[in-house]
Amino acid sequence: MIEPISLIHHDGSERFSQRLNSSNFCLNLRVPRSLNVERVALRSVKDGEPIYLEAEVVESSSKFDIYAVELQLHNPRTHYRWLIGGGSAGFIWLNQAGVQTHDVSDVNDFVITGYKPIPEWARESVIYQMFPDRFASSERCYQLPSWAVPRNWNQWPEGASANTSFEYFGGDLWGVLEKLDYLEDLGINVLYFTPFFRAGSIHRYDAATFNEVDPLLGGNEALIALVQEAHRRGMRVIGDITLNHSGDKHEWFTKAQAGERPYRDFYTFDDSAPHGYESWLGVKSLPKFN
Repeated sequence: MIEPISLIHHDGSERFSQRLNSSNFCLNLRVPRSLNVERVALRSVKDGEPIYLEAEVVESSSKFDIYAVELQLHNPRTHYRWLIGGGSAGFIWLNQAGVQTHDVSDVNDFVITGYKPIPEWARESVIYQMFPDRFASSERCYQLPSWAVPRNWNQWPEGASANTSFEYFGGDLWGVLEKLDYLEDLGINVLYFTPFFRAGSIHRYDAATFNEVDPLLGGNEALIALVQEAHRRGMRVIGDITLNHSGDKHEWFTKAQAGERPYRDFYTFDDSAPHGYESWLGVKSLPKFN
C-alpha cells in the first residue's frame, strides 16, 4: 500500500512551475487530503537569509489539494524547498531528494535558474576542449619570450615544478587547423580553447592583453584562418577568457599600479593583502578585478 506522505509531489514541469514574468514564478505542490495538513510554506533565500512564503490551496479534488505560491527570483540561481506541517504529516520538508522528516541543508533544494536557456546547437554539440600548446604543432618557429622553457614535442613534462607553467612544447593554432580533418572524423563540431591571448605562461590564464592572440600560437592571423575554416565545415569555435582576473603584466594592471585612472579602479589595492592587492587564490601573477 502506498503511504499518502509519499504522494506529496513537486517538480519542474509546467504543471508545477509556471513562469509569470522575467523574475516571478508560480510554484505548485500536490498534497494528499488524507494527511490533513495545517500549513504549507515555501522556504527560499533572499540576501543570504531564509524567507518563508505561505502557500494557499488553489485546486482540490477528492484525493489531493494543490497549493500555490508566487516566488520572486532575487538571484540568477534561486534555491527553494517545501515545508509541510500539521495533521498526520507532522513536520516534513520536500526537496529534490524526496520527503525529509528532519531539518536539512540547502544542498538538495529545488533550483530555478533565471539564466536564458542554452541554445539548441549546444544541446547537440560534441565539444573538444583544447590546450593549444599540447594538441598539435605546425613546427613553425616563433621567437620565445624570456619566461618560456623550451621542450621537445616528445618529451614528458616535468610535472609539478617551478617550470610547470612555462614548459613550451610548441603547439599552435596552425597545428589545430591542419588537424581539422581528424577532429571532424571524430564527430567534433565545437572547438573549445583554453585562453589564447598573449600572456606570461603556457596556460595563459594570466592574460597580458585581451586584444591580441599570443604570437606563440600564430597570432591573430592563425585564429582568423582557423575560425574561417572551422565555420566552413559547420564547426563552432569557443574561446575561454578570465573575467575574474588578469595577469600582473596586463596593460590595465601596470597602468593601475602607476595610479592611472580609470585603471586604478579596475582592481582592489590593499596594503594588508599579501601582495598589496587582491589576487585569485592569493597568486601574485593573477590580480583580481574589482
